[in-house]
Amino acid sequence: MKKNCSCLIPRHLLILIEKIPNAMKLTFLFLVISLLTFTAEASAQRVSMSLNNVKVEKVLSVITKQTGLSIAYSKQIVNLDRKVSIQVEDADVASVLEKLVANTNLNYEIKNNKIYLFEKRTVTATPAAAQQKKQIAGTVTDSRGEPIIGANVVIKGTTTGTITDIDGHFDFEVPDNAVLQVSYIGYKSSEVPVNNQNLLAIQLKEDQQALEEIVVVGYGVQKKVNLTGAVTQVTAKTLDSRPITSVGQGLQGVVPNLNVDLGDGSPGKAATFNIRGKVSLNDSNPLCLVDGVPMDINLLNPEDIESLSVLKDAASAAIYGARASAGVILVTTKSGKNNKDGKVRVSYTNNIQWSKPTRIPDMVNTLEYMEANNESSERTNGIGSRPYQDFWMEAVRKRMEDPANNPLTLNIDGLLYYCDNENYYDAVLRNASPRQKHTLSVSRGTEKTNFYLSAGYMNENGLIKLNPDDYKQYNINMSINTEINKYLSVGGSYKLNKGNIDEPHVRDNIGSIWYSLPGTPPYRPIQREDGHYMGQVTAYLAQAGRRLTDKMDNWISFNATLNLMPGWFVKSDFSYNRYSELKKSHLTKVTEAAEREDQYWIKDDTGIDMESKHNDQYIFNVFTQYDKSIRDHNFTALLGFNQEWKEDQYHKSTRKDLISENIPEINLGTGSEYATGEHSHEAIRGAFFRLGYNWKQRYLFEVNGRYDGSSKFPKDYRYKFFPSFSGAWRISEEAFMSNTKSVIDDMKIRLSYGTLGNQQVSNTLFYSLLKSEKIDWLFGSGQNIDRPTGVKVGDLVNFTPTWEKTTTINVGLDIALFSKLSGTFDVYNRKTTDMLTAGLSLPDILGATPPKTNAADLETKGWELSLTWRDELKNGLRYDISFNLADNFSKITKFSSNEKKLFGKDNANNERYYVGQTLGEIWGFDTDGIYQSEEEVKAGPDQSALYSGKWEPGDVRYKDLDGDGKITYGEGTATNPGDQKVIGNRNPRFMYGINGNLEYKGFDLNIFFQGVGKRDMEFTNFLFWGPIKQGSTQITRELYENTWREDRRDAYYPSIKNASYNSLVQSRYIQNAAYIRLKNLTVGYTLPAQLTKKILFDKIRLYVSGQNLFECTPMVKTFDPETTKSAGDAYPFYRSFSFGIQVNL
Repeated sequence: MKKNCSCLIPRHLLILIEKIPNAMKLTFLFLVISLLTFTAEASAQRVSMSLNNVKVEKVLSVITKQTGLSIAYSKQIVNLDRKVSIQVEDADVASVLEKLVANTNLNYEIKNNKIYLFEKRTVTATPAAAQQKKQIAGTVTDSRGEPIIGANVVIKGTTTGTITDIDGHFDFEVPDNAVLQVSYIGYKSSEVPVNNQNLLAIQLKEDQQALEEIVVVGYGVQKKVNLTGAVTQVTAKTLDSRPITSVGQGLQGVVPNLNVDLGDGSPGKAATFNIRGKVSLNDSNPLCLVDGVPMDINLLNPEDIESLSVLKDAASAAIYGARASAGVILVTTKSGKNNKDGKVRVSYTNNIQWSKPTRIPDMVNTLEYMEANNESSERTNGIGSRPYQDFWMEAVRKRMEDPANNPLTLNIDGLLYYCDNENYYDAVLRNASPRQKHTLSVSRGTEKTNFYLSAGYMNENGLIKLNPDDYKQYNINMSINTEINKYLSVGGSYKLNKGNIDEPHVRDNIGSIWYSLPGTPPYRPIQREDGHYMGQVTAYLAQAGRRLTDKMDNWISFNATLNLMPGWFVKSDFSYNRYSELKKSHLTKVTEAAEREDQYWIKDDTGIDMESKHNDQYIFNVFTQYDKSIRDHNFTALLGFNQEWKEDQYHKSTRKDLISENIPEINLGTGSEYATGEHSHEAIRGAFFRLGYNWKQRYLFEVNGRYDGSSKFPKDYRYKFFPSFSGAWRISEEAFMSNTKSVIDDMKIRLSYGTLGNQQVSNTLFYSLLKSEKIDWLFGSGQNIDRPTGVKVGDLVNFTPTWEKTTTINVGLDIALFSKLSGTFDVYNRKTTDMLTAGLSLPDILGATPPKTNAADLETKGWELSLTWRDELKNGLRYDISFNLADNFSKITKFSSNEKKLFGKDNANNERYYVGQTLGEIWGFDTDGIYQSEEEVKAGPDQSALYSGKWEPGDVRYKDLDGDGKITYGEGTATNPGDQKVIGNRNPRFMYGINGNLEYKGFDLNIFFQGVGKRDMEFTNFLFWGPIKQGSTQITRELYENTWREDRRDAYYPSIKNASYNSLVQSRYIQNAAYIRLKNLTVGYTLPAQLTKKILFDKIRLYVSGQNLFECTPMVKTFDPETTKSAGDAYPFYRSFSFGIQVNL
């Protein structure tokens, strides 16, 4: 008999699983089985080495590499520079340690997968009466309450002691008058009298000088003190200190000269990243690698990130060759940690958030709107031309005063006069929208095997009230690594990043919601009494359908490491990526009520658009590294090979006139149909190397190089070699600096030079492609016209394009002072040559666009500064504050295809470039005030070239820059601009961030400011100019109260009338978009460890937080200074208030 079974798995999760390719399901199953089949591992560790007259530090490094054991010691006790010689073959690690500590005052202990080196203690004679003993217990924690595992707890003056366990706990027998000495690597030792206590809570303070930061670099890691390139690293602690929903939010203002553009506040909006300004006119996006593979970091869960390194100069990025000209962002995700105890660790975090817009335009009421438009009409068309008559305005006034007893509509001969007082921003936007984020992670580690599994879910409800929008994100991060034997280690990982955007489809004919919204008069109600929508934007927003975007990014990776001998290993990895993106746009019928009772505007065409992208990518890397030390000379050599293949497919199908508009499927359309598609592939192959040398870690040199080939270039121009050279001098290690050690902890000067390529160009750069298309120009372009199809001849191409090349020189200074202050300062110059741009202009009769050639050069200059102060007061209060500031600008030094130096936008709305141009320039007229009288108008320059009608008091007066008595556009070129000039620059300058943290007795505080010191914005949209730009549009209160009148001659804006010649781009109305914004304020509290241990938790932290709480800016209040869209066509940014919990088991 067949039984019905109900599935316990949620349907949306089943759908998600079904979409995962079979190969990935098998890999996922393999990883899960691997996690469930952990076996007991031998604790005996064997080592082999043949070292003569080397430093103790070198011996410890070899032991760590061959055994996987970590080593804990204090630099104040262990002399790392002492020379020893050790020759052993397959010997027990304990015998090596015996040789290492022989004839010293050191002793050792191996416990819990760690080696502890500590000072031998001598038992001192004490009176018999003092030898009475008792049993004590206690815990050792750091300043955040986290247990310190493996801390040494020794009775002062003896060798008697113990080591803390996995929970930081210890217990043993001590004399009544004992004093405990507690120590652990990276922390300051502490002496604690026992006195009459039986239970002790001991907290160790971090020794900032003893902590040596390890930085992730290309194909490896390096000590920060040994870096010769410009690299900035961000750790999980920085990202975890504030609740963020995206990587872009976490990085904005944190890394100097990493420019993060959040675009706007729409749910799921992807941030764009730029390192050190413009690199090319074609593409300036950095290479983003997650665990060594290129990935969209906007889809990552920030809580999965362990560290993030930004490689800024050619020396640090050269090993990535052709893709690294714009810099590199290296993301390392979290993984399991090796621990002998094999304990399973569970962590859960959540964040519940409520958001509202940062700025909503303050619009005038209906009566003010009518008064202003009447004034505008009379100034434009003459006295008496008032579109809003007195009876109508009186009806509006009465309804505003008493809406319950006055009609919404006046019906006069079938013509409807609406009397509402509607704020369309209030109607469209929510007062607050909820957002939530959850992350659960599980990890376990033994001596040789570890795994990590995390799952994340985020739901962002948007700010739109009518037909709401939202974004959902799902993340899975899974990895497993195991040591097969002392020679071979293997690992694998699986990542799934999925994002879904669900938003209203407002149709392209009304443009953006935010651009069109000011065009609806406020006297129109949102809905008429019969239920039909009045405003065009609200009608389309509520009825026009939905647009769904579904992104899924799957990654599988395998790696193997072979240790050939001490200091020499070979590593190989293979990754497969399947990325898919589906967009489904559903158009439904729209009905908009008009001004007459029986009149409606109907858009009744229905339809469905389906777009799909599928990318398959294969990545293979193999490299070997050898480290060797000969006395004070340290050498590193790395050699590797990289091969990548990528195949892209794109399809789009459109069908009109659905049988049922409620069933959006292609096969249910009966009207016109359209289909298109593309299929392309690309490959890159490279061999790379790195050679490093340092003497006593004082003089450091490094050479990187990569020989790259890209399928995007013709066969004979496909390969190029890109080298870099760098060096550093640690002045602080010189003998003549010995007297400054109490002040200067470290000081290093860096210098680097290198060349990189740029292959971020079209896959079909040197192909002339045929294209089939409907013949519109002859038979019309209506949707219901059956047009014949023709074949279009491909464009002209250049068969000899070559690489764009970027050469960078960087000078840097790293300094650490007083064991508290650290800083970095860099100055750089970057030149990009042979940029691919349109070639010389061709005669129009040819009928073809010019091919792209290597015809342009660009130069970028900049600098960056970062400072950090860390300290801990005697009362246990720990704090740090960091500040970073950066600046850059770019200039065109060669541009062959614009001989006349035309500026501004071309007919296709593309930016024009010319030699000498600073990128971001705003050209416009220089405002010379506002005309106050007819006499001033007559005495002013001839402005008829801008407007041939009559100029009047209240109009803008422009400055005659060329002295010819006329205001003209000239030829629109940089050599003959008429009366125009550069009046601003829209690119941000002097970007900065200020971050502060404070911790005290379980409480923690984070405060973060971010801002821009200089930026200009021009506004040409209706929201800024109102009826001055176009009559009958809505009016902001800012404009209404600051337009010129005869009784308000000192006003900021010209008189209110339909006069677009007054709203030309000009110096008076360029907005200063500099700002400082409180990006985050978080207050948290971690419950005492003694309490959480009783309920079987390692840590419980509660917090409350606010984002974008306030900003200061001289810009008009209507707009958010952070938006990058000069037209004001942007989804609002939001302020948010949230709370959350972090729990560790």
